[in-house]
Amino acid sequence: MKRLLILFLCLFPFFISAADSTIITALPDISFIGETGLIMTQNSDEKNADLVFNGLEIQAQSALHPNADATFVVGAHLHEGTVHFDVEEAFVSFKSMPLNTGIKTGRKLTNFGRINYIHSHEWLFTGKPFIYSNFLGEHALMGDGASIDILLPLPFFLNVEAGIWTKPAEEHGEHEEGEEHHHSFSPAGEFYNLRLWSSFEISEASELEVGFSGLKGNSSHYLEHMDRINMAGADLIFKIWPSAFSRILLLTEVMYLKREVPPGIFESWGMYSFIGYKPDKHWEIGGKYDYSETPGPEKEKTSGLSAIVTNYITESFRIRAEYTYTLESKSHSGLLNIVFGIGPHTHPLQ
Repeated sequence: MKRLLILFLCLFPFFISAADSTIITALPDISFIGETGLIMTQNSDEKNADLVFNGLEIQAQSALHPNADATFVVGAHLHEGTVHFDVEEAFVSFKSMPLNTGIKTGRKLTNFGRINYIHSHEWLFTGKPFIYSNFLGEHALMGDGASIDILLPLPFFLNVEAGIWTKPAEEHGEHEEGEEHHHSFSPAGEFYNLRLWSSFEISEASELEVGFSGLKGNSSHYLEHMDRINMAGADLIFKIWPSAFSRILLLTEVMYLKREVPPGIFESWGMYSFIGYKPDKHWEIGGKYDYSETPGPEKEKTSGLSAIVTNYITESFRIRAEYTYTLESKSHSGLLNIVFGIGPHTHPLQ
């Protein structure tokens, strides 16, 4: 797969015909998305309530050619009183390639799982699923590399994407010189991903989407534990539209992780399910169940229940209230989340 990706990247300039070239004079589409809110937590020891600024996202998109687009996404996040800027995505997309293929190269959110490639403020819920935190890291899984996607010539819709990426390990906190760095668990170094996605129309008012994901590579603990990882995932979305502006949606995702280390093999799994009902285009009520094992020999388990109410005031302004009860720790948390934005910025629809 690595050689195939390199071959495509070397050949793609010849697929962009000079006869099709157009001088691109339009300014890029620039958008700003902000996220803020109130977090309340309660456990057996204490209660806390904090106003938080979750971050700012700046995105610029523009056509480079009729068959090529560029995307830049920069995120600003507040950490211990200091604003940090990170390049979340910076990639070029080549479209209309031979054999119904497309290429993306640069830095990108990896297309593993159903929601990792979608920026979190566009999720149907605010609390990150436990399997994503435990298996993919504290932040979204992104990498520097390239991917090829192919729309297979079948009687039904089936898209396949394969990629090769590199990613440094995520470090926790500040470290003095000579101190050992602590990395959260996630894929790191060089890793490969594979994603299959299909969609079926069940009736005029219902649709089924299914997806399968695979990942192979090293983990962020490779230098310490020499562990290699294999991951697999499956997801399903079922949608029903009782009327023009109402919708019922069921989303379920399962992940499996296998870590191979010198002492042996550790296996973990997790899942979450979300069900949401939109009585009209402005409101949605939903519930989510979360379960995940940790990716280590201790194999701790975490599960939780969430209730979610979202008010979509406009396409670029929403308010969400979310309550979560964690079963093992018997702790409660409440979240009031506000997302607001300006500009033509859009993400893949949920």
